[in-house]
Amino acid sequence: MSQGRFVDSDRALKQACREMRACDTLGFDTEFVRTRTYYSILGLIQVSAADTFFLIDPIAIEDLSPLARIFENRDILKIFYSCSEDLEVLYQRCHVIPTPIFDCQIAAAFVGHQFAGGYQGLVSAMMDVQLSKHSTRTDWTKRPLSEEQLEYAVEDVEYLIPLYNMIKERLRKKHRLKWVEDLCGELTDPARLTPDPSQFYKRLKQSPSLPIRELAMLQRLCAWRENEAMQRDWPRNFVVSDAVLVSMCRLQPSSKAQLSRISGLHPVEVRRNSKCILDIISDCQALPVRELPESMRHRRSTPAFTANLRRLRDEVNLQAEALDIPTDLIAPRRALEDLLAGAVKTGEPTLPRELSGWRFDVVGKRLLALTTEITQARAARAARAAGAGSKK
Repeated sequence: MSQGRFVDSDRALKQACREMRACDTLGFDTEFVRTRTYYSILGLIQVSAADTFFLIDPIAIEDLSPLARIFENRDILKIFYSCSEDLEVLYQRCHVIPTPIFDCQIAAAFVGHQFAGGYQGLVSAMMDVQLSKHSTRTDWTKRPLSEEQLEYAVEDVEYLIPLYNMIKERLRKKHRLKWVEDLCGELTDPARLTPDPSQFYKRLKQSPSLPIRELAMLQRLCAWRENEAMQRDWPRNFVVSDAVLVSMCRLQPSSKAQLSRISGLHPVEVRRNSKCILDIISDCQALPVRELPESMRHRRSTPAFTANLRRLRDEVNLQAEALDIPTDLIAPRRALEDLLAGAVKTGEPTLPRELSGWRFDVVGKRLLALTTEITQARAARAARAAGAGSKK
């Protein structure tokens, strides 16, 4: 078992970063806690640099700017495994997005490994090394860290660079390295790490069932909740649950008394925010139709939409099976829904951004043709129906 160098002072961090700058490839992982807060509390940053493993203590070190400059250095490739949460917490703390990156979880899926298999499983499959699974659920903000925690932390980065080298070679042989590089580049898009509160309503599973005026209420209430959660640093459901937000939209209370009768809404929130909530509902009741959001019902409710979405999905599944790549990496479901919904609305299919680049050649071109075929058939049926109606 390799030993890590614990870095818990500004001076030690500066020295560690000087050593990192001599490398063209670094492995990264983070440990954090996010149980009763909106923002993750960063507990440890692990770095593999050649034969050295740094365990950086972000609780003892307030100024992480030397590490931020490493993240910004485009001459150094940063290797992660399943990096989305790591990028989020590092961005929150360091205010920069590590780039360029290489995600071994994604990359391994392009060379035949199970996408959801986990880091330990990939190390076992590719390197025949069995890693410990202890300390996965522990409080990384408490000090001192135990020897078991430190060993686990080192293991999480010890094999990242060897994995990268092995996977990269296999990707080259399959001519898929550029695919993975492009996909990893998408993960560093700032929009992914700075989500728009006005778009959170789309994440609720109940959204497609709501009429557009209620959907407008949900949109604004979700945005209000998101801002409240950020300001208080609470999990969003600690403010108001999804179910309560939907109940507000359906019941549309017009008084504090009516609001207080909604099941699941804490009395403290009624006292604290009743005016704001009631104002949102009232404002949305008066919104002109042109300012209402687009209905989301088409995504799930109509049999025709569901059947056509299945046709697109089947096409993606065929290509995924042929290439031995997970379906969602080739074409995310939301991208297929957006493609089909846009075609239904305008009559002119346009590929979403998520189906451009390497995906266009893999499956996008075929999906565009299939959606055009669906659109033309729909238009022909509408024309026949109109003709039959005029004869009557």
